Amino acid sequence: MHIFKSFKKENKEIVDNRSCKTKRVDYLTVISGNSIAEMDIPPFGEGKWESEKRYKMLMEEMQPMFEEFKKKGLLDTTYPLNGSVEEISLYNLRQKCVDLFISDSITTIKTKSNEYKVASNGRHRMFVAKKYGFDILIHVNEEEI
Repeated sequence: MHIFKSFKKENKEIVDNRSCKTKRVDYLTVISGNSIAEMDIPPFGEGKWESEKRYKMLMEEMQPMFEEFKKKGLLDTTYPLNGSVEEISLYNLRQKCVDLFISDSITTIKTKSNEYKVASNGRHRMFVAKKYGFDILIHVNEEEI
C-alpha cells in the first residue's frame, strides 16, 4: 500500500540574505489560491505545458485530489486490483496528483502574514491557483519568524 500523507518536522533557525529570519520546516499542505503572495506572471509557453489554459485545466482536474488530501491528510495510491473502471480512473488521477504535486512538489516559504511564496519550483501552478482561486497542494520548507 502506498499512502502519501502530510508530514511536519521543524529544524533549526536559519538566516540568509533575505530581510527576515526563517526556520526550516518540512510539510505538505493544501492552501487556497487566495493565500498565495503577489507574484509576477511566469512565462507561459515554456516547460511542460504550452499555455495558461492547460495549467487551468490541470488545476480544475486536481481539485478533488486536493480536497481528499485536505480531509484525510493523505492520498491512497494503492492500485485497485479487480477495480471498476471508476476506481481505476480515480487511482490514475491520484497517481497524477502524486507525480505533479508531491514528487515534483512546489516548494514554498510561509510568510509572517500567512501568505505563501514560491521558493523554487512551481511558479506556473501557483500563479494559476492564485488567479483563478483554486486550492493547491504545496510543500512548505521555510517559515518566516
